[in-house]
Amino acid sequence: MGKDEPKNAEALREMMERGDWVTPTLAGEPWFDKPVLYYWVSLIFFHGIGPGELAARLAPALFGAAGVLLTYAFGMSLLGSKTALRGAVILATSLEYFWFSRTAVVDLPLTFCVTLALVAFYRAAEGMGRPALWYRVAFAAAGGAVLAKGPVGLVLPALVGGAYLAASGRLRELRRIPWISGPLCFLLVAGPWYLTVTLRHGRRFWDDFIINRNVDRYLTTVHHHPGPIYYYLPVLILGMFPWGALLPFAAAKAVGRDWRQLRTSRRALGFLLLWVLMPLLFFSLAGSKLPSYLLPCFPALALLAAWGWGEVIEERGGSRTRWAAIGFLLLLFPVFAAAIYAWCRGEAPDQIPAQIPIAAGLAATAALLGFLAFRRRFGMLFPACAAGTVLCLTMLIVFSLGNVREKASLVRISAEAVRLTEEGNVVVAYRNFHNSLFFYTRNRVPWVKQRGLLDELLRERKGLYCLLEERGLRELREDPALSVEIVDRQQKVTLARVVRREAGGGA
Repeated sequence: MGKDEPKNAEALREMMERGDWVTPTLAGEPWFDKPVLYYWVSLIFFHGIGPGELAARLAPALFGAAGVLLTYAFGMSLLGSKTALRGAVILATSLEYFWFSRTAVVDLPLTFCVTLALVAFYRAAEGMGRPALWYRVAFAAAGGAVLAKGPVGLVLPALVGGAYLAASGRLRELRRIPWISGPLCFLLVAGPWYLTVTLRHGRRFWDDFIINRNVDRYLTTVHHHPGPIYYYLPVLILGMFPWGALLPFAAAKAVGRDWRQLRTSRRALGFLLLWVLMPLLFFSLAGSKLPSYLLPCFPALALLAAWGWGEVIEERGGSRTRWAAIGFLLLLFPVFAAAIYAWCRGEAPDQIPAQIPIAAGLAATAALLGFLAFRRRFGMLFPACAAGTVLCLTMLIVFSLGNVREKASLVRISAEAVRLTEEGNVVVAYRNFHNSLFFYTRNRVPWVKQRGLLDELLRERKGLYCLLEERGLRELREDPALSVEIVDRQQKVTLARVVRREAGGGA
């Protein structure tokens, strides 16, 4: 689904066919959208179980699961076993983290590597274990992050780590960092691929990947993902659904009356807050914005939400803050249901009945939480919310997305295009090329962008098949010299037989 998944899957298929572990390609051309870590791991599954949706999504799923375990282990050393377990549950069931752990994109590999780098940095800076060893691990993990998504994999850990040392008045710690062996570990992880791809493609790689897809993406809106400076504030809340309701209250509780304690006795909470704040500021100032950019913050958000749950909702004596937090939590359930309905109404009205199970799950969970709060069974709220969230996510996958293969993908129409090609027919995509066609047609459908080229094909073949979106279909239907017969439709794409009419009106 979406713009990136089918492209990544097709790049994997082409790399496997060529036996190439260096250069991702799309339609045979070098495609430097992202570095190679995701492709390396996924190629193992492509070779092991064959190319397909499962193999393309296994790597993010494994990185997502590993991130949950790493968050649990880190939480144990910071906040204790109960909060650590809750943090792991919160991370695993947060809407955005759950979704991208099932998606063939590079954000979960990046998130895991950034998390490992920051966990290793904190352990080194706090003298937990062998600092020199942990600093080297941090550098190596940052190398993995750069191998996952580029320079941002180094920028994020550096921003958080630098801010933490500065805020806690411990800049002298910089002297303990192994500045020779550490960067060497970074280069040993990230360097071989960057060197190899540079030797193979030269300046083309650096201009496309570094300048176009990183510098320009951050400084401008050339990639068509603009957003206001407050863009990520609702992402923090709804992306962490339903647990994001606790974040404002957890942050306020952590800062407390004396924020200076975050530099001393409560440095662990200060580190988690900076883990969220620095990437939030960095991406809020960027020209291009996407919800997935904040995923590297989610492990810290999960631990903060888990800590806040105990400090705000389960605190003894009760307070207005507790009831405000519970009220905000309950409010998010109808807000999420309304967002699903609004999206379906605008994009896929026929899918509204399929949302009834998740709406029922959301309503049941909210009702249960409200009942437990009314009965003051505050200790039962967390397991009830976790169980209800698992139920809702299951409803989302089984029912809401159960028929997405037929209704919101191009599997069927692509298979028909491939069949026609194998029978000797000419099949092209005209004007627009839907991203799913890259993978599901196995690169057998060329993209004809200009009308002159299409007319030339029609003169040679008299008739051919076209995959068309609305603009191209309307253009060809309005041409009296052409006969357009619709063969199949799926999502926003039409497969049509296009024939040039003979003089005198016959086809």
